Amino acid sequence: MDMGTTAKPAALVLAELVLFWGVALLHMIRLLSATHRTPGDRLEDAAHMAMGAGMTLMVFPGIPLSVLRTSAVVFAVCAAAVFTHGGYSRSGHRCQNAAITVGLSAMAYMLAAPAHPPAWLPTAVAGLLAVCALAHGWQLVGAWNKTSVPAASRVLLTLPHAGTLIATAAMAWLVAAA
Repeated sequence: MDMGTTAKPAALVLAELVLFWGVALLHMIRLLSATHRTPGDRLEDAAHMAMGAGMTLMVFPGIPLSVLRTSAVVFAVCAAAVFTHGGYSRSGHRCQNAAITVGLSAMAYMLAAPAHPPAWLPTAVAGLLAVCALAHGWQLVGAWNKTSVPAASRVLLTLPHAGTLIATAAMAWLVAAA
């Protein structure tokens, strides 16, 4: 699987870098915000920040293969940790941990870039990412429709969800196209 930038126009590479780095920065800002957030929210933001940074690393021209492979191992370990540690999952939000685990696992898969994966694996990973994108779309709609939040603040509340939705859809597309 070639996730690199060898055959991509420079404008597409730049757009990918801006998107993925933007998602990482948005979630870092949320992590650093002083507002009271649950451990589950922090876990989700940390995972999305890492995934945004990992995608940036993946599409950045000239990154050594050894760095990508090492990053794949880190993402696999993080996915296993999230999967086995359900303590942060809030009541009714078990699918939040499942979505984070899927995203981290997909990052490990994409960064490992297996040369000859089983034929079903890229399709399965892309499908799971598409389901995660739908879940992010659902979260985006829910965040936008919060009546307790002033309309002017909704943009700040929904922007990370929108960025994550677009980044997850891009990840699904990258896996399916590879």
